[in-house]
Amino acid sequence: MHELGLIRGVLTTVLDAVRRAPGQRRRRVTRVAIEVRGGGHLTESMARQHFAAAARGTPAEGAELRIRWLPLHFRCVYCLARFESAELPDEVLCPRCAGAALADERAETVRVRSIQVEET
Repeated sequence: MHELGLIRGVLTTVLDAVRRAPGQRRRRVTRVAIEVRGGGHLTESMARQHFAAAARGTPAEGAELRIRWLPLHFRCVYCLARFESAELPDEVLCPRCAGAALADERAETVRVRSIQVEET
């Protein structure tokens, strides 16, 4: 459940930012934008499901999750070409020879780009 841990980390970052914001008014998170550099098994539907589940009962419950997928660096195992792709690693083929390719990066990273909040 590495993917759940990544999304919980996003939620922790979001909620910490909301708590640190100046003022005493209650705030509700309406949108969270993240960047994901894949390398494992995190899919868009999985990220959305994990986010919705983790946000339940918090100021981020019901927030829109915007996801921007960043490309990974790959190397073809046949012709050794290097290239980028935002596809899941298991689905990537070399654009030069259509051979199998391996991701140079294995770990997934998720970064919070922006948080939209409204006062309640």
